[in-house]
Amino acid sequence: MSSTCLSLEPEPLATTSRELRANVFSHGWGVVVQVFVPGCGTKDIKLRLSGEVLTVVACINPRSNSLPLQRERDLGECERDFALTSDLDIARLTRSLADGVLTMVIPRHGALVAPSSES
Repeated sequence: MSSTCLSLEPEPLATTSRELRANVFSHGWGVVVQVFVPGCGTKDIKLRLSGEVLTVVACINPRSNSLPLQRERDLGECERDFALTSDLDIARLTRSLADGVLTMVIPRHGALVAPSSES
């Protein structure tokens, strides 16, 4: 018979940066980027543009003040960089947040944005 011990001590802080998970889909009219940001609201997500690099920064907070016995997602500030190509029109970027997924649509210069049924 084996016994399992659960430590109630807080986990040490991570020393490496944590990266958000994402999907990127390319279309003739532009790209769709989905970034997984569980538990985040619109105020918890920031976008930064530096040259041709778009950075998504999300602050993922615990949902309650209780001490978790097991945690399978990172908490705190996480980020992800996306290299943009020069044919993308970042000024026309649109974004939406639903069910823990940030969806960004970035059309190409001169392209019409596709109907919602194609995304």
